Amino acid sequence: MPSKELHLSVIDQTILRVYVRHLLFFAFPDPSVAGEAILVLANGLQAAIAEYPFLAGTVGPADPRTGKLTARYEDPAPCVTTSGIFYASFDLADSSEFNYVALKEEGMPPSRFPGSLFCPRLLKSHPGLEDQFAEGVTTMRKGEIPALAAQANFIPGGLVLSVYMHHSVMDGTGIGLFYKRWADNVRTRMTRQEESRTTAIDPSVSRLLLDTVGRIAAHDSISPCSELTTSPFSSESTRRGPVNVTAKIFTIPYQLISTLSSSLSSATSTRISSFTAIAALLWSHCVRARGPVLQSPSFILTTLGIAVDHRKRLGPPFEEGYMGNLALHTTATRSVDSLLLPAEITDKELAPLAVSIRQSLQSLSSKWVINRLALLSCISDVSTVRHSFQIAGGSDFFITSWTHIGADCEWDIPGTTSKKWEFFRKPRCTGDGGIVVLPRRKGEREPFEVLVQLVDEDMERLVEGMGSWAEKVVC
Repeated sequence: MPSKELHLSVIDQTILRVYVRHLLFFAFPDPSVAGEAILVLANGLQAAIAEYPFLAGTVGPADPRTGKLTARYEDPAPCVTTSGIFYASFDLADSSEFNYVALKEEGMPPSRFPGSLFCPRLLKSHPGLEDQFAEGVTTMRKGEIPALAAQANFIPGGLVLSVYMHHSVMDGTGIGLFYKRWADNVRTRMTRQEESRTTAIDPSVSRLLLDTVGRIAAHDSISPCSELTTSPFSSESTRRGPVNVTAKIFTIPYQLISTLSSSLSSATSTRISSFTAIAALLWSHCVRARGPVLQSPSFILTTLGIAVDHRKRLGPPFEEGYMGNLALHTTATRSVDSLLLPAEITDKELAPLAVSIRQSLQSLSSKWVINRLALLSCISDVSTVRHSFQIAGGSDFFITSWTHIGADCEWDIPGTTSKKWEFFRKPRCTGDGGIVVLPRRKGEREPFEVLVQLVDEDMERLVEGMGSWAEKVVC
């Protein structure tokens, strides 16, 4: 098969080099239908990859001089089953520890789904990876690695779909587009003979165009981008020695966030969205949870990094259908003391944080994005780019929203009891300071689920502090 190269844009090249790891949960009471479910899932994935053949390709290695990655693929794409891109596992099909009904009652706790059990077989102990289960940052020094791997894991009464996608190839919005296509193919029972071919347009074209925009802008003066740096961390850490990081999901009632959003909007005379309200609430509580170790003079400020999708700001051809990375982060900053000193967290204390977050988001524009593209296009070693604040072991945090990633896709997998997944989780994770708003159906008043990762002792304080807000904490 002819080999092609997928051009990776400057954002693709400088995004965190990790696998985005998802687990989609479906009730699956009748194991006798497993064969049909596997066939339909495989056919649907094959048809999706026929449209996006680069997803069946590889990423890496990195150029030792420039740090740049290569991405290659075959077109037409290989068979997803014989290539190992899709695999069905029955290793846990009889395990009483993974009874779907019991796990559902527990809220599908992330701690119960380690990568050692749910990492797709294609990635386990892959020679191109530094860790056994594709959980950490990939240096790309050991060779090429798969862009995508998926696995259908059958457990008693349930189906867990593991999907691991390398971030260098697509971001959350791109992943959402991929899920939509795969789910539609499954729902309509598309067969391999019916694969639609819409790859007449080279998938590199729009990514090359993005880089062209940056290179042209680089001829003009580039404004400072304080949220980015190529320097190593130099700030003090809150910890000495190894630490254990815990991930918990805080389930916050819709009505509480709606009321908080309205209250903050009134207090600040500006519209505060549900996301901004959640971000302010968690930022405040997380700083207080780390409070005992933030007493050093080194920790004067706290920064919240916020991932933002910029497709609409750049418009066509990036507004719709763009699969590559177009999310850049902005920041909001406050003094540590302003978050630690109040005796309790009320709307009054949250209002300045909400304003800071909103102002940061409101300041974004196409000019802001193009300036970042220009800066990134001038960096000689792209592997050195990182955010300028310290999330793990510092006073800073990072929040991203997965709210609309695949939330409303209708799969209708044979044997499942509902057309949509029942739970959406991230396998056991240990990124201290990370906050993720999990996917949520549009237009529904379901609770918000927020995944937070903190060092154990900080997490204990966060659980206590969030007691009046979270109706349930899933760990």
